[in-house]
Amino acid sequence: PIVPDTVPPRDLPLQPLRKWRKRQATTLGIPDYALFSDETLRRLAVNNPQTLGELRGYNGLGADTIQKYGNEILQVLRAHNSTETIDLILECVNSLPGQLPRSGVAKLLVGSESQRVEKLQSHPLYGQLAGQSRTDVMLQVDVLLKNGLFKQNDKGYLIPSDAKPIAKASPPAPISTKAQTSPDNALFAILRAWRTQQARQENVPPYVVFADAVLHELAAFKPKTMQELLNIKGIGRAKAEKYGAQVLEIIAQSPGHRITQTSSTQTGNNTAAIDDFLARPHPRELQGPWRAGWALDFHSRFDGDTQNRSIVGDLAFRYKYRDEHALADDLAERWAQLLRAQTGLPKFDAIIPVPPSMPREFDPVSHLARALAQKIGVPVLSGVLVKTRATKPQKELTAFAQKQTNVRGAFAVRGEVRGKQILLLDDLYDSGATLHEAANALRHFGAASIVVLTLTKTIHSDK
Repeated sequence: PIVPDTVPPRDLPLQPLRKWRKRQATTLGIPDYALFSDETLRRLAVNNPQTLGELRGYNGLGADTIQKYGNEILQVLRAHNSTETIDLILECVNSLPGQLPRSGVAKLLVGSESQRVEKLQSHPLYGQLAGQSRTDVMLQVDVLLKNGLFKQNDKGYLIPSDAKPIAKASPPAPISTKAQTSPDNALFAILRAWRTQQARQENVPPYVVFADAVLHELAAFKPKTMQELLNIKGIGRAKAEKYGAQVLEIIAQSPGHRITQTSSTQTGNNTAAIDDFLARPHPRELQGPWRAGWALDFHSRFDGDTQNRSIVGDLAFRYKYRDEHALADDLAERWAQLLRAQTGLPKFDAIIPVPPSMPREFDPVSHLARALAQKIGVPVLSGVLVKTRATKPQKELTAFAQKQTNVRGAFAVRGEVRGKQILLLDDLYDSGATLHEAANALRHFGAASIVVLTLTKTIHSDK
């Protein structure tokens, strides 16, 4: 396809077109290419026709196809609004300047086993676009190259350019009005500290999270909503979905939002603000076969190269291993506050604790469940979710496959949960294998929905 002269404010809609074509072809019982070829698909993605008349100008689309599916094709083209591929390509060129040609960037991102990128398989961007074809990614590279987002050196390798970043699809939403043209240094420092911590947790370089230029934009414009966040140069939908909630929380709680100080005082308060923000617990979303799930915070955090327990992590440690059982009230109150802050949750019928790996005199999760029950007025169903066999403590195992095998089929339900809205509790989210098995057992016996709460989650589980 001919590369256009203007940069699209979004990824080429190659993947949405492929998914739509695949779905239609499967329904009709024909090969994908029988609807239209890959070459036609790429021309549609690059040229982005907006009317049926423009569609009729494509030799690869028959009159019958346009009559039956023309409006659907146009809808697919109009609805696509991702910048994930563009973001990853730009990150790749910026992180490996002068090291890869066009094809090398595409091979790295799709996870090719080619000798050219074999030595880069440990790079954090390797395989980030797995599932896309190398040809599709190269087409997007060519669009960015033609429009000056990067350039080629004399060997044909890609290097960054000084071109302005891609504009977003819609005009920027109104973002505050006063004193927002220069960065808030206090906020920038807090954002950098958060980025450093996030990069350590993901084991990636800080620029993979956000470049400094993005942090400066955030500190200058202080977006308040997800849409305003997407208007910041360098933030696409993928990063907004991954980091958006945390970034907006940092900005909302920034001391620079509220006060202006002299530079000498500001420096001290900047440090205090960073320490204060990093010290506070920050709920972490848990993904799994449930309606929603959260941990109160990570179990531990990094301070330089030292890993220390978070506030909640320390409370949990003292509660479980120092016999400070009275801390159950504090921890349960934190859970209750987290639930009150959420919208759209069901009215719970029961709290169910995950049973321990082996019988024990004091069951910390059941004790926490009773404490939470008193605070939110929901009964505890003890002895309903049970172990069918003893399992090793998950913390003694290292490989994810071992942890899955350890708990596979280890839960049964002895009691009526059909149609009930369940609040499922555990103390720690590590691999997630235990909670996945427990939730699946409850779903198998007819639980209407499940919300999961844990005290903490391990850093390595946040990948």
